[in-house]
Amino acid sequence: MKEGGVILIARREMKRLVCFLCLVLAMAMPLCAQQRHAVVIGIGDYPENSGWKKIHGDADIEIVCAMLSENGFEPQDIKVLKNRDADKAAIAKVFADLAADVQSGDWVYVHFSGHGQQVSDLDGDEADGWDEAIIPYDACREYKAGVYEGENHIIDDELNQWLMPIADKIGQEGCLLVVLDACHSGDGTRAEDEEEDTVRETDIRGTADKFEYAGFDPDLASPKTPRKTNWIALSACKPYQSNYEYWDGSRYVGRLTYALAQHFRIGVPVCDLLNDIEITYDTLPLRRNTVQNLNADIPERMRDKLIFK
Repeated sequence: MKEGGVILIARREMKRLVCFLCLVLAMAMPLCAQQRHAVVIGIGDYPENSGWKKIHGDADIEIVCAMLSENGFEPQDIKVLKNRDADKAAIAKVFADLAADVQSGDWVYVHFSGHGQQVSDLDGDEADGWDEAIIPYDACREYKAGVYEGENHIIDDELNQWLMPIADKIGQEGCLLVVLDACHSGDGTRAEDEEEDTVRETDIRGTADKFEYAGFDPDLASPKTPRKTNWIALSACKPYQSNYEYWDGSRYVGRLTYALAQHFRIGVPVCDLLNDIEITYDTLPLRRNTVQNLNADIPERMRDKLIFK
């Protein structure tokens, strides 16, 4: 074979090799681009003038961060807001930053441990007339005209609006898991059961007292926002139940946080994770005549989805 022919064949083989390498790189790029993001919010020490009693939501941070670290999250992937750093403005900012940072296919974990409360439903989208709210550091327990009128409560409608752009950007190839270890309502008399001295009123996250707006005019209500749940949402209890903290032998921690940390693993099907948490819930002691059930809001198409895989 002449020298020119050899050179021609070599060039063809080189082109094929380059094309093959380009194809491999193109296939690998989505995997390389996939990022992990986590927001972990824990509040236990609310201001004295807020009306909220001390709980142990801040103790959950250590548990959640360890759980995430064991599953491939690096310290730089995790944004933590604790106690006074977790006011509404800071929480809103971290969600806005997250929405700006995420890309298609990313994994996102959001965790809130703290108080919760039911709030007057301002847009008529709740069948029972009450919205659920999580309580940041600077939210007060009671409505006081001209002093505090609920502006720092984070109601479910608002949280939904913060989550939607994140879910839209990561798409179906991504995964958004939202965990709320807070109480939305409960029977206040449960905190007065003196027969069980291992559970105190300060170990209940939330209150039976509803936050009621004075002089609400339905004509001034904000437009309804469709409930779009393109994510996996786990809450520590039903909207009508109290969330009792769990004594793990050395400290009080969130019941859902504790159960989730026992079973959370990358690649576990959502339905299996849910089942495992419910089994653990049944083994954790509660005071006499009380019930607390896991509340899960999971789109049907996501029930067999593998967690962050």
